[in-house]
Amino acid sequence: DTSMKAKKGRVRLSPNEEARLMKEETEKRRRLRLQQVREQSNLNAARIRQAVKQEKNKQLQKLASTLQNELEKEKDEKIRHLENQYENSLRSIGQGHREASEQVDVDEERYLMQQESNRRADSRYKQALEKQRREQMFQEYEQKYHIIARQTALETEKERAKNIASLPPPPKDPVLELQQPERKPVKMTDIDNFTTTHYHIKEEYAVDKAKSAEQGDARTAAEEEEIRTREMDLDKVRLHNDRLSRARVRHNNALEKELLSHDYNQILHDLSDLQRADRERRQKVVASIPKQVFEPPHRRLEDRDERQKNMEEAFEDMYMADTSMRSRCLY
Repeated sequence: DTSMKAKKGRVRLSPNEEARLMKEETEKRRRLRLQQVREQSNLNAARIRQAVKQEKNKQLQKLASTLQNELEKEKDEKIRHLENQYENSLRSIGQGHREASEQVDVDEERYLMQQESNRRADSRYKQALEKQRREQMFQEYEQKYHIIARQTALETEKERAKNIASLPPPPKDPVLELQQPERKPVKMTDIDNFTTTHYHIKEEYAVDKAKSAEQGDARTAAEEEEIRTREMDLDKVRLHNDRLSRARVRHNNALEKELLSHDYNQILHDLSDLQRADRERRQKVVASIPKQVFEPPHRRLEDRDERQKNMEEAFEDMYMADTSMRSRCLY
């Protein structure tokens, strides 16, 4: 019995059983290795995710610290700028008053110039009025010269006639009286009975003298001319001021339009610069983003499954090659 048991214990398996056992062992080891590979892949994936998470947190902290530092710097710069502005404002207190006190008063200067202009205008007006009065008097004298000369001659003749009439009559010459024939007395008759006018013409003759030309009052005419000239000067000054005010309004409107156009062009230029800077920043951000972000989720899952499958196939090929080499060594 003992020898039979020993023989039974030394029973050798058949080649088919050995092949089956080796196949089962190989399959078992393959499944075990696949399980180990999957566990290692999961561990590696978890480790990678953890590292990515840590790196992301680290980058976020770094970005937050950078932003905080930039904000602090910007805040400090703004505070420094405000302090400088405050100091400049403190230093410039009273500067406007000093400049205003040093600057010449334009209104006062304009008022003085206006007063000087008015004084000169009055002087010119008086001179012109005096010249016009002299010219008018000279013209009147020339126009009335013959009348004045006639009146002077008449007055002289009247004075001479008066003087001659006041003289006593000269004594009669007796020789002439002897030679002068004695006239017969004329018979006195009624003058209405004469058919001619020789004997009944009266000695007094009615003469219509030419009257002197009537002339207006020179003083009244001068006053009226002065008033008219003054009104004309006032109208000229008013028209000049009106033109100046209109020119000033046109100047202000043109200046305002020019300033608005300049500000509009400057704003457009600044907006174009900001738009260009924003476009460059967006391009840089888009260029730094990984390409996988733009892939759809199912495509990323397919790529991951494909990588996992390739890894398993490579490991299986490597494991099977090692197993086949061992089996060859055993045989």
